[in-house]
Amino acid sequence: RDKHLPISFFVKAAESIPADQVGLARGTVNRNLDNLSRVIELARARGHKVAADLDPGALRIKRKKRARSDRPPFTFEDLQRLFAHPIWSGCKGIARRNLPGTTVIKDGLYWVPLVLARTGARLEEIAGLRTVEAVTDHPIPHLQVRPNENRRLKNDQSARDVPLHPDLIALGFLDYVKVMRRKGEANLFPDLTPNRQVVGATFGGKLDFPFR
Repeated sequence: RDKHLPISFFVKAAESIPADQVGLARGTVNRNLDNLSRVIELARARGHKVAADLDPGALRIKRKKRARSDRPPFTFEDLQRLFAHPIWSGCKGIARRNLPGTTVIKDGLYWVPLVLARTGARLEEIAGLRTVEAVTDHPIPHLQVRPNENRRLKNDQSARDVPLHPDLIALGFLDYVKVMRRKGEANLFPDLTPNRQVVGATFGGKLDFPFR
């Protein structure tokens, strides 16, 4: 799309680029080095003489911090905008969750984002909860985050009990759990159960579908 622009245009544009953004991106550099490493490996495999200490992979640029650290946390205003959506403020029905109305459907799509906001837990940890893992008869109602048949946990330290925030209880979460048990549901949020015929489908993966 830029092939008809003069070189002077790009020179001028380049002058305004911050110094820390000049050059190839980390991912591009590493991808090029990986490709070069494969060429060298193939050459060695075919009997070509290659210096033993030639290792392009050693030049890969390492990320200084985890990828999730690059993402800014939600602000209070972000959460206000999110939970002002018709899913929580009232929609036109189960098939029209994006349209403002008077119906609030308290299913997994309603509850999981609220629980995430009030616990800081991971999406799959909450979306994949079993009904028996919601402890409602304890002095402090809580969720038992444990490995189960729906999903594994990131590590052993991820197994924990997560207290239910008073706001969730005030919104009727304990009543929701009772309804799921009365229906005989094994999963706490059955509407978020992934289609097992879809490769890579995970618990919680359906959460973004209504927003597309």
